[in-house]
Amino acid sequence: MNVKEKCCENRRAAVVLFCVVICLFSLSVTGDGNGGNDDPDQDGFFTQDERALGTDPLNSQSHPTLADNAYKIMAYWPLGTNSTEAFGSGLDGTLKNGAVFSDSAVWMDGRDDYVNFGNSENLSVTGSISVCAWIKPEDRREMARLWGKFQNDDKKREYSAFLSADRLWLFLSGDGSPCFGQTILKFTVSRIAERRQWRHIAMTWDSKLGAKGLLSYADGRRLSMLTLTGSDIKSLNNSDADFTLGAYDIRELRVGRRKMEIVNNSFHGLMSQLILCDAVLTDLEMKELYLLGRTGDLSAYLNKDYDQDGMPDWWERKKFGDVSHAADGDYDSDGLSNIEEFRRKT
Repeated sequence: MNVKEKCCENRRAAVVLFCVVICLFSLSVTGDGNGGNDDPDQDGFFTQDERALGTDPLNSQSHPTLADNAYKIMAYWPLGTNSTEAFGSGLDGTLKNGAVFSDSAVWMDGRDDYVNFGNSENLSVTGSISVCAWIKPEDRREMARLWGKFQNDDKKREYSAFLSADRLWLFLSGDGSPCFGQTILKFTVSRIAERRQWRHIAMTWDSKLGAKGLLSYADGRRLSMLTLTGSDIKSLNNSDADFTLGAYDIRELRVGRRKMEIVNNSFHGLMSQLILCDAVLTDLEMKELYLLGRTGDLSAYLNKDYDQDGMPDWWERKKFGDVSHAADGDYDSDGLSNIEEFRRKT
């Protein structure tokens, strides 16, 4: 072999070695080189999804937690084509005064439209609470009420959220009054509402922490807030005020034989994906809800079955630590297959 041929062979070997290194690097990043649509730690979540959420795609103990903690969610209203509560609680809503469905959301005209979910005892979350929804304001208003279980009369204030100066304001009352020492009122430092732009808005309150435990989020990010009134209340008022979306503190007025509703500072625009929890949602869980999107199916997400073995991923993680075990296996050697254990809830 002459010198020229040897140089060519060395170059070819170098090129091959370079290609091998690139392939190995690609596999180390994505697991199988398919753009992150793999699950190397077998926790039921794609690599690309774990990266977006900030969890470790190579560690089965580091993964999104919303499905594992689905017990926190007490009610979910997609509000795409109807106001039915998706988990079958019976806490269905009623569209009021002309509110309609449009673009997989509920449209409210900013005059008197809203959605009423009633005053079931289950809606009076007296301890820790989380609420979130997607909103798309049609215009900017001095004040626009988002959601609340709140009535000014007869000490029926519990919790509420509204927009003012494009900032999110959150209010909680321990005894139903607006009095200092019994209320928490905070607002975001930055403007979070934009005209004709979808935003995912959320609040959560850890009842053990008083005013410090009241947090807000926009598009999965925790927001800085200022406190107008802070207190060390550890529980919320329990009243028969209705839980409503798009307005609150609705008053009924009788004119002769006719009944009229007085609706002030109502929201003008679209809203969807309303979720009510009787527990604190973590930063990670808030980000999960945001990344699910405004038309995402929360029910399907919570019961995802990555390997399609008939056992939901959250159950496999709880029982086995990951989703690697087969349906016909017998993890605890008790004579029952894994799928039978799931079906029997054992």
